[in-house]
Amino acid sequence: GFAKNASESAYPELWNGLVGLWSPEMGKQGLFLYDFSGRNHKGTLNSIDPSTAYVPGKRGYALNYTGSSTFVDCGTIPEIDTAANNLTLIFNMRSSATASQTLITYDNNSVLQPATDWYCYCANAGNLKIGGFGSTGELDTGITSASLRDGKFHQVVIILKQTTLEVYVDGVLRYNPAN
Repeated sequence: GFAKNASESAYPELWNGLVGLWSPEMGKQGLFLYDFSGRNHKGTLNSIDPSTAYVPGKRGYALNYTGSSTFVDCGTIPEIDTAANNLTLIFNMRSSATASQTLITYDNNSVLQPATDWYCYCANAGNLKIGGFGSTGELDTGITSASLRDGKFHQVVIILKQTTLEVYVDGVLRYNPAN
């Protein structure tokens, strides 16, 4: 099963510092993707029809992104703005699209500020690109070495520690500029 809070979890320490937990696997949620972290940062589906957005996923449901303007807007999240450039993002994805597709973005205002703005998208070639991290400017963009547009589910983990960026795909380190 899935723990809906730390007290239900076999590993409650994993909930320490949790800023958001948006999980379509938990079932059809309509126009919103609810935040199960307890911080109430619900996401709003944009350019996604809630009646067709939820499709069978790896476990439970997944969201079906149907175009380049399809995304979930999680609004402004103060805990991310004060994360002191230590952040971990984990998501499952499956794609067979041929066009570039934005997966995740965060911008706390309309001005690009590298300390708090970031993006992750699947480029035309199917490679995952990450950028916008860092307090002193944009870090090198991480690009996975193999295409993710194979129609299979992949777990992607992005870890930012100060100015170090690591990207894991299916448990394998695929990008670290230090290596």
